[in-house]
Amino acid sequence: MNINSTTRSKSSSSIFNPVTYNEFILDQTSKQDVEQYDYNDAKSIAEDYFSEPLHEPSYEPVYEKESFLELNTVGQSTGYAEGVIEESNTMSPKMRLGLYDLLQSFVTAVICAILILTFVGRTTEVIGHSMLPTLRYNDHVIISNLFYSPRNGDIIVFETESERFDEPLVKRVIAIGGQSFDINDVGEVLVDGIVIDEPYIDVTKTLRNGFVGPVDIPYGYVFVLGDNRNRTADSRDEDIGLLDTRYILGRVLFITLPGLDSNGNRDWSNFGFVE
Repeated sequence: MNINSTTRSKSSSSIFNPVTYNEFILDQTSKQDVEQYDYNDAKSIAEDYFSEPLHEPSYEPVYEKESFLELNTVGQSTGYAEGVIEESNTMSPKMRLGLYDLLQSFVTAVICAILILTFVGRTTEVIGHSMLPTLRYNDHVIISNLFYSPRNGDIIVFETESERFDEPLVKRVIAIGGQSFDINDVGEVLVDGIVIDEPYIDVTKTLRNGFVGPVDIPYGYVFVLGDNRNRTADSRDEDIGLLDTRYILGRVLFITLPGLDSNGNRDWSNFGFVE
């Protein structure tokens, strides 16, 4: 846009007055099409007209091109104000990156938890009193079957083929494949003909409960007993018998939430690893 030189006059102020400048521009563009100028264009035209160097504005223009007609009396523009509002409502790159990191951490944690519960360990609840005093009714425990092979003394969770038991059972492995099991006349448990030490039971005599021995344990099977020795169904019961290791769900590792005692209280001294 060319400015008519006949309309130029000196400003009475040595400092550029935005109001005077706006009035001048409005007058010069009233009969012409409005064109877009960047900041340098505006500064050059204004300095040429007023013959004074302009003081730098107190803001940085947001847009490279701004209309003279949009300038207000404080040297800002509608475009600039809209830019500030738009920028304030937009999430910064740093915030977006932080949100992405948080989401990534959450997804990773969920995947790890699923993998751990699937392949390393899972939780289950003890049903019944067959493992007293080691495990109580309603104890919540973690079990694992990862690279597991039964060993003497392990507490395991398993299923049976018998319709009599519709829930997984919890017992202790007493003898494994290749060993022999027997109960002598005074109620002592023998493995390979040797009386074993059983500090986890609170009775001095193990009843036969229909068991006839000795019995040799085939490989791939185990003989299990409950710690509540004479009030439990275990391998002495014909509905369970020798347990096929393929039915073992896992070894009990840890009590995460102790069950309630006879008074309805939780004994937190029972919290922790299981032996």
